[in-house]
Amino acid sequence: MFATPENEVADVGPPTRRLLTATADRAVRRLTTHEEHRAQLVECLEAARERAVIVSPFLAAAAVQADGVPDLVRAAVGRGVRVTVYTDGALNMTTTGTIRPGAMQGKNLLVAVGATVKVAERIHNKALACDDAVLVEGSYNWLSARRTADDPWHRYETSVRYAGPMVGDMIAQLTQEMEKRANGQKAAW
Repeated sequence: MFATPENEVADVGPPTRRLLTATADRAVRRLTTHEEHRAQLVECLEAARERAVIVSPFLAAAAVQADGVPDLVRAAVGRGVRVTVYTDGALNMTTTGTIRPGAMQGKNLLVAVGATVKVAERIHNKALACDDAVLVEGSYNWLSARRTADDPWHRYETSVRYAGPMVGDMIAQLTQEMEKRANGQKAAW
């Protein structure tokens, strides 16, 4: 190759360091609308074949019902999918130390259709995982975000959706962290 000047490769620029491969570029995307988040939740519960993990520090029956989550969980469990929800105990309490009624109702709706609900200590992260294929992490409270734009507590939320070769390891790490914080116990309330 270097024997004569005619062999020089002249039309190639210097190498650049890419942080993502072409495959990963397509496997990572931002969710920036309420509708995108809700659609991702539905997609995860409909597509899961082995497990679905939802980390939502707050629970609200209204949010659980608005997206038809009980029917989606029932169908997933019927396909043999393990659906696990991690939530925070303290964030679902009233100022007087009792469980917020909407949180209790949300938990009961989920448990009644086969989900396992676990209270993890001191969590505020929000995540959604489908099998070892997709992980979504961001600010969206999957099972408590206000579902109508005119609600005074409705907020702009964003998340990043990951898929690709490393996502299974990330999901395993997330699950391990949540199990440690939940001490392996189901919600007692």
